[in-house]
Amino acid sequence: VVSVGHAPALAEDGASAMSCLRENTIDAVLIDVLLPGLSGHDVLAHMSADDALRAIPVLVVSAEDDSKIVIRAIEGGAAAYLSKPVDSNLLKAHLGACLAKKRRRDREREEHAELITSNEGLKCTEQAQEELTKMIVHDLNNALTNILGYAELALDLSTRGPIPEASLHKYLGI
Repeated sequence: VVSVGHAPALAEDGASAMSCLRENTIDAVLIDVLLPGLSGHDVLAHMSADDALRAIPVLVVSAEDDSKIVIRAIEGGAAAYLSKPVDSNLLKAHLGACLAKKRRRDREREEHAELITSNEGLKCTEQAQEELTKMIVHDLNNALTNILGYAELALDLSTRGPIPEASLHKYLGI
């Protein structure tokens, strides 16, 4: 891994690997199936069940050539299964592809979070616009009601002469 330009975090067994994963920011995992304590399969199962670890790509490396073990690793969530001794070019290709895929997923996750934040801001803006519209409609309604009242008063004054006091109260809203 170092020879292909990466700085590994090392763990001696499955439990240490899980601790390392939870305590550090890990971009990819290179794990052997045969580990003391928690096996590589167990680590895969724990990672798949953990929302924080599920997206980390896992390359399984082992001297085991049994197809059942390979199938179990792939079905357990491994991105690839490499047989020992590992060809460094093959490792570099798989690791590069896994890291590129993880970067895309991380970017998508960030963009999704930004979209959610923007959407919440738009909802607040929309709510403020609705409230402002209601206030404007209310204020315009009051003004138009007053204008209509004064227009009716002017019409009455021009056609009937003196206005009865009851009508004045109605027109003036008192």
